Amino acid sequence: MYYYYLFICALYLGFFNLPDSLPGILRDMIFIPLLIYSILTWKKSPKGDLLEKILIFSFGVFVFYNIILLVTAEKYLSEITSLLNTRDIYPFILFFITISLVNNKEKFVKTLRYGLIMSFVAALFSIAQSIYGPTPMFDTELFYNIGHWEGQGGMMIGPIARVTLPTMYLIYIVFISLIIYYLAAGRIRYLWIIILLVIAILISYTRSAWLATMVALIVSTYFLSRNLLIKKNTYSVSFILLIILSVLIVVFMMLDNPISASLNDRLLSTFSDLQNASGTFGYRLVNFQRFIETWKSFGFYFGVDPFFIGRFREPTLSDVGYVYVLVTIGLVGLMMLVTIWILGIIYAIKTIKKGAASKTLELSLPGAVLLASVFYFIICQAYTQFSFVSSLFAIVYGLTIASRRIYNA
Repeated sequence: MYYYYLFICALYLGFFNLPDSLPGILRDMIFIPLLIYSILTWKKSPKGDLLEKILIFSFGVFVFYNIILLVTAEKYLSEITSLLNTRDIYPFILFFITISLVNNKEKFVKTLRYGLIMSFVAALFSIAQSIYGPTPMFDTELFYNIGHWEGQGGMMIGPIARVTLPTMYLIYIVFISLIIYYLAAGRIRYLWIIILLVIAILISYTRSAWLATMVALIVSTYFLSRNLLIKKNTYSVSFILLIILSVLIVVFMMLDNPISASLNDRLLSTFSDLQNASGTFGYRLVNFQRFIETWKSFGFYFGVDPFFIGRFREPTLSDVGYVYVLVTIGLVGLMMLVTIWILGIIYAIKTIKKGAASKTLELSLPGAVLLASVFYFIICQAYTQFSFVSSLFAIVYGLTIASRRIYNA
């Protein structure tokens, strides 16, 4: 069943095709057996680990709250009954399934390697799609998220296309994880994969994700160094590499070629967009004001409709994460999500400290990755808009708790 779990993870992270595009009955047949098995094999939290219990309870309350909203909403995912709207909560249930199934060291290591392989495949596909051009290689209704596709189809980086596929979020998280591994372990592994991931990150052309990655790495580096998990030699080498990389970036941006010019324009437009409320920032600001008024008027506490985008044909709602949350699940839902973020940050920091105290890298690394991931998701406004984002969010949280149960036993 563990290998079946890995397949489901790939499906819900955006490989093969989008899980939302599958027929409802097929989604149930694929997911429910895994859910039942995880319930039967579930183990209680270790004694004394109150924070883990609170985090799992908070996640459970958030899932239950969403189920209530989905059941009480009008029929959307099925014409039979609104009870089948609950299929929309499957990605978050991967949190509990991950904790239940990744229950020993061998499975934990295999899961990490599987994530590495998936990110490698995702990067290759992004590069192939970019070379192919703005025309999708496959059916947009099955493989691509249309919200992403409309943006990437309309922008180019010189002679190659911008690519932001559903698997891009996995690429960012794995890249962050590999950098954290280098800092904590003091050695670089999978350098060629890192290079591929960097290329995929550049052609994603997403400024918020670039910023989120930098902040996430700065925060995780701070806590790793504070717990004496980064050696002085690693600091020195990293500083030298950072200077070299910065110089290379500046030189590349000054070159006379379409790609350099396009990237340069993308970065500089950030300041003009913010100053003049123009570009994508201005466009999102207008939509922000419109959707905030809708939320205040029709669903302040519990949201307007969990299926607002599909029911009212408003794909631009997904641009700003917290506005999406407010409109779909209300202020109560946002407060629950913020609680999970805060608990995740505290749990991550405590996991880093436990790893440092016991000199267990397998504890410190998941803690640092969870910490970085929470900041990444918050800053790049990737919350509950897409099933592949919610799935990645749930899996990262689940793996951190799994690591504590395995290596802290």
